Amino acid sequence: MSGRAGDSPAMRRAIEIAQRGAGEVEPNPRVGAVVLKKGKVVGEGFHEAYGGPHAEIGALRKGKGDTVVVTLEPCSTEGKTPPCVEALRRAGVRRVVWALDDPSPANGGKAKAALEAAGIEVVRGVLSKEAEPLLRWFRRGLSMERPWVIAKWAMTLDGKIGSRDRDAKWVSGEEAREAVHQLRGRCEAIVVGVGTLLADDPLLTPRRKSLLPGPPLRVVFDSGLRTSPEAKIFSDKTCPVVIATLAGADAEREKVLRERGAEVIRLGTDASGGVSVAEVLKALWGSGVRRLLLESGGKLAASFFAAGAVDQVVAFVAPKVAGGASAPTPVEGTGVSKMGEALAAAEWFSTKVGEDLRLTALFPEGTVPPAGG
Repeated sequence: MSGRAGDSPAMRRAIEIAQRGAGEVEPNPRVGAVVLKKGKVVGEGFHEAYGGPHAEIGALRKGKGDTVVVTLEPCSTEGKTPPCVEALRRAGVRRVVWALDDPSPANGGKAKAALEAAGIEVVRGVLSKEAEPLLRWFRRGLSMERPWVIAKWAMTLDGKIGSRDRDAKWVSGEEAREAVHQLRGRCEAIVVGVGTLLADDPLLTPRRKSLLPGPPLRVVFDSGLRTSPEAKIFSDKTCPVVIATLAGADAEREKVLRERGAEVIRLGTDASGGVSVAEVLKALWGSGVRRLLLESGGKLAASFFAAGAVDQVVAFVAPKVAGGASAPTPVEGTGVSKMGEALAAAEWFSTKVGEDLRLTALFPEGTVPPAGG
């Protein structure tokens, strides 16, 4: 069916507002929606956060109308949120216009038949070329077969995540720490190295209610099973604990940690002799983890970068200078020998969070700096 005169301007607006979700929804797509009533805009919405309501739902909450214009084919199956096709039907919408068909096997191509069966007119392909960039990271996520990895750290202006004595409480302010809890609530797994666990003894749970159906896994990279049975992570039974170790790790230590409630998985090594990042990610993917938050120190972060397994960085920069050649930095390892070899972000964004600056960067696929070792 052909579109109407007002469809293209509404779609341009939907494409524009979809970008507001950049850095918050990946690997899900950035999606924008506009509700029209007799040709006039009465509601707008965008996909604001991974696990949160879809753009159509947000737009319909702002206003009801006869037409919904959305950048991506509405979902037709139950996922982290109810299907949007059913919400459109219940809202009494008479026309649905979209730019791009959903490329995912679960939803792609199913909305048209479902909507038309409910008596709703469907128009596809409006401004599809203009909308295509919104799916860049979504298409990548569909092909990875591993979780989307977000490396998070807080650092000073001179790039230190702690003092020379490894004191890291607190680099950033309370508002930034609250933002981290929100980020945790949008990830299916939170990962640390055993060094961070021993030094900081974090609980690794979100303060706020998760946007996802279940609690996040708390995953510890621990090649020697040095995790203390008295660690705080065992005090909260609502979030499962997974300890990734090596095949030759001590069996008695494993028994004690299992008795504390941990799942212990034995895997192969990486080039530096630590637990293989690739094998852990494969195991987590098989457990249903699609988005992972890495809250480690510089050594494990370097291993993730060396494995080409960091898709996004969220860095909170505090207006402080710590100094010290021995003070820890976010990514250790050998690093690059020339600045031209540094890993460059494909997109990046910044926003103020309290007294700190939040920097979000998205990285291209297959680019691996020599950061391991």
